[in-house]
Amino acid sequence: MATYYYFNGATGNNDGTSEADAWTSLVTAMTGLTAGSTLYLKAATGGVRHDVTEDSYGYVYYTLSGTEDEPTVVEGYTNTPGDGGPFLGSGCLRRTSGSTIIFKHLDFENNNGNTQVFRVNGGIIYKCRAKITTGTQVAIDLGEGGVLVDSYAEGPCSNVVFGRRTVVVNSYIKQTASSGNGLYIDCGYRSGQAIGNTIV
Repeated sequence: MATYYYFNGATGNNDGTSEADAWTSLVTAMTGLTAGSTLYLKAATGGVRHDVTEDSYGYVYYTLSGTEDEPTVVEGYTNTPGDGGPFLGSGCLRRTSGSTIIFKHLDFENNNGNTQVFRVNGGIIYKCRAKITTGTQVAIDLGEGGVLVDSYAEGPCSNVVFGRRTVVVNSYIKQTASSGNGLYIDCGYRSGQAIGNTIV
């Protein structure tokens, strides 16, 4: 259960062990985590939104190994770890495989119409903001069994937030398309839940 750091302005050893020696590549940081690890993402100086993507598709792929007992946590902060952030980024955090992850205090925008902002599967998104400005992709794809809590999602897709058998609580969902569902939960053989949300 280790603690690591990402900060694109770090000038140290680039090994993630402290803010001074933080990883400067989010791809490297996200692929270096193990179950129970916490990765702190420090916001760029001056409130600048940092583009974390490292390929032409706008993705940051991640493979994580969290469990229900030892989730992997990715948390933004502004000055001190745990201060509530947010980390301001642009791009797409896209799961390829892995298990339980918790995203906290992240504010991401994505101008690439072919990608989501957050794509998780069975993970938790807590107090995050996701805005997508173009294209037909959802802002947040919770996959199967994901949870969205106290968050904001905005986009032009007919389904701004999508998931299978997921839970969405106390979140604000803004749909800029002319029609659609805004929030779409595919219940299948197990029901999802939507509680206390605002959808406009």
